[in-house]
Amino acid sequence: DRLTHDADATVREEAAATLGKRRLAEAVPALVEALRDKQWEVSVAAAVSLGRIRDARAFPALVQLLGEKDWRRRGGAVVGLGWIRQKDAIPRLIDMTRDKEPVVARTAVEFLRYISGEKLDENVKSWREWWEKWETKFVFRDRDADAKDAKKYGYAEQPRKVYEDMDIVVLLTRGGG
Repeated sequence: DRLTHDADATVREEAAATLGKRRLAEAVPALVEALRDKQWEVSVAAAVSLGRIRDARAFPALVQLLGEKDWRRRGGAVVGLGWIRQKDAIPRLIDMTRDKEPVVARTAVEFLRYISGEKLDENVKSWREWWEKWETKFVFRDRDADAKDAKKYGYAEQPRKVYEDMDIVVLLTRGGG
């Protein structure tokens, strides 16, 4: 109700984020509708939450959001597609590595690296070659099982895992800045 009816954009944004944190599949239709919110912040929060919920019904709406003029909305769609864990999202992420907005392109690259475990560069050709090789054999890693194994065998937490359930995207830099 807050997501669809509240007059305050901050409340709608928080509602969208909360629904994603709780991974409520029944919220997918309302979150899809929120992608068209006048405030970009609400739209982006809805896109990220749709990805976190990992419901196939969200996929077409996230793909459509990739065509928006506003780079922030496109970036939200990239993050949503990065979390959704559907093989059909991977070619879309590869295409977005060529986005004219560097933040969107870099976010696509980072999600591809996260999903694939590969450290390929930003070159779309290298990602297409990787996908051509692995598409039929690709399986998403079970990060929860990996974390349990790491804890069981005493391995340190991976730096990316520390930020995984937060509503932020962290880009590591070479210069440490």
